[in-house]
Amino acid sequence: MTKIMFITIITLFINVSLWAQDEGQLAERMRLLMISMPFSPQAASQVAERIQTFTANIHPAPTENKDEQAIHNIIATLQKGWNEKSGETFASSFYKKHDYIVINGLYLSGISVEINARSHQGIFNSIYKTTDLELRLDKINFVRPDLALVHVLGATYQHGTPVPENPMAIISMLVEKKEGEWKIISFHNCNIEVSFDPAAPNQGPIPLKVMYASWYKK
Repeated sequence: MTKIMFITIITLFINVSLWAQDEGQLAERMRLLMISMPFSPQAASQVAERIQTFTANIHPAPTENKDEQAIHNIIATLQKGWNEKSGETFASSFYKKHDYIVINGLYLSGISVEINARSHQGIFNSIYKTTDLELRLDKINFVRPDLALVHVLGATYQHGTPVPENPMAIISMLVEKKEGEWKIISFHNCNIEVSFDPAAPNQGPIPLKVMYASWYKK
């Protein structure tokens, strides 16, 4: 196949791709285009190979975002630590010095992982001994490549009972990549002070199930 023919095909491909709605439509229109052109079998094979290479560069195969996955793992570790009643596991997601705002507003500034673990172990052994935790990621916003603002919805419930229909708390976390590992540097736990009771008047401008929509996706 001549260089001129290949350039012509690529030019047509670009023009087709501009008005194709999706990759499936693009592939079908390119197939029809190739049928309509007088290629020999060998030329058609060369065109197909070159177009495949060209499209692979335009639409590369999706790759796993390791940073996002690491943040998902942090949330899973928090839930695991709580439900297994392990303060050490729960606190392992935090950086060695971090800030922690308890759901009642208690502000713990610059605490260590050890204090975090010991404090949570105390409530796991007492008031939350039979209470499980459900956490669901709402949003990850990368402020920098190594710093993310993360919002998580949560609910506590008695062990052995169903997960609550509605979220009970919203958590805001600053998560930073420290020495190659993502850790929580600031954690703010906030109670959702609104009523999900259908009989209660909803005075807010946004319906609750829209505001906390990510909770209901699972």
